[in-house]
Amino acid sequence: MDRIIGGVFSDVEMTERAIKHLTDIGYSSKDISVLTKDKENVNKVKNDTGAITLSGIAISASGQQGITLSGTGMRTGISKAQAKQYEQYLKDGKNIVLVEAGDDNEQIIYRVFLSNKTENTEMYPEEVVNAQNRENF
Repeated sequence: MDRIIGGVFSDVEMTERAIKHLTDIGYSSKDISVLTKDKENVNKVKNDTGAITLSGIAISASGQQGITLSGTGMRTGISKAQAKQYEQYLKDGKNIVLVEAGDDNEQIIYRVFLSNKTENTEMYPEEVVNAQNRENF
């Protein structure tokens, strides 16, 4: 079953690096969404990567099944709890990269984000984070 996986990054360079790795493994820039509070970051990421970027959005939880990105009409498969976490990351000025993953590539997506120093590791399965930590040791 497909699900949305997100990576959270403090700076544009790490955001772009994660997007580049995603395109290297076969994702189109049109399949990658970037959420950010900072309009400057939106323009830079969009110009450098071609990814779909959204600025000044509000995340609103809408039931158990996911969230709506207000002002975009886009509905995602992100849980209400995750929506609250992502909302806080946005308020803190972080950049969020979202991509849809199936069972066959979910682990790869996690590794891409972890190898690019995503800040939301608490949202990832513990076994994935532990495996990445062992690889980096």
